[in-house]
Amino acid sequence: MGPVSQEEAKKIISDLKRISKKFKSKIIICPPFTFLHLFKNFGNLILGAQDLFYEDPQKGSRPFTGEISASILKDFGVKYVIIGHSERRAMGESDETVNKKIKTALMSGLTPVVCVGEKERDQDGKFFEVLGDQIRFSLSKIKTNDLPKLIIAYEPVWAIGKSDKENIEGDNLHQMVIFIRKILSEISNKKIAFQVPIIYGGSVSSDDIPDLVSNGQIDGILPGRASLDPKEMKEILEALDRL
Repeated sequence: MGPVSQEEAKKIISDLKRISKKFKSKIIICPPFTFLHLFKNFGNLILGAQDLFYEDPQKGSRPFTGEISASILKDFGVKYVIIGHSERRAMGESDETVNKKIKTALMSGLTPVVCVGEKERDQDGKFFEVLGDQIRFSLSKIKTNDLPKLIIAYEPVWAIGKSDKENIEGDNLHQMVIFIRKILSEISNKKIAFQVPIIYGGSVSSDDIPDLVSNGQIDGILPGRASLDPKEMKEILEALDRL
């Protein structure tokens, strides 16, 4: 829910546009809905949204005041949409609701960035079961051929807001990537599982990138607070490009 003003948003966008020209990495910006219009025809920055609703009034459903439909997002040029973010789940969003939103996004031609992640870690390893069930229920009855059309964002809730020292280490992250691909293989098959990009979100900083990418074997990152700081984003993109 930031930045807090249109003036600040314009400055961040201008800085990101200038910065992004020199990097090879695919850069997807997911601003608050009120700032989507600022990104029309904005160079190599790809537009995403932070959420969507699973029904569309254009298809005869109720108006659902306060929600945002896939058709509205597409009209603004949105290509990607974050679904099931930890903060949405903390507000009561269930795996069933996430599943409906994923299906709506896919049917509308939007690429879902599906967030999954355990709230806490225990010594018995029960968090694997929690994460596995979250993935299975969120992706329930998604067609096998549609799975490569989405992105999985591993976002462990316990790591959000933590310092670099408290964040997940690359080797542990790689273990989670292997586990996520194992669950995807069970849902579909091994070939499909390795076609699904897996990215990481959880207090990401430029200092973490070499370890997270090289040792964690991830395909990208989902930065939160860092995305509001163009200087930090420049350093993150430089680190990604070096790798």
